[in-house]
Amino acid sequence: MQWDSFEMNCDFGYPVYLLEYINEHPGETYDKLIKWYDRYGQNIEKKMLKPAEQTVCQKKYGINHTFRILPL
Repeated sequence: MQWDSFEMNCDFGYPVYLLEYINEHPGETYDKLIKWYDRYGQNIEKKMLKPAEQTVCQKKYGINHTFRILPL
């Protein structure tokens, strides 16, 4: 009898170690995020995902929207 198994890797496209950096440097990350939002916040487009458009990981973690930054 043969058993095959695999683990679903829910790579959401974050650069390697981004979440670790945010966790290790919360104050610096907050300051940078505020500056970024001041510049781009008005240009963020939010789109509701249809179930057929969601990946397995998005469904698993309840991610129902996608965002994109429109050109300035």
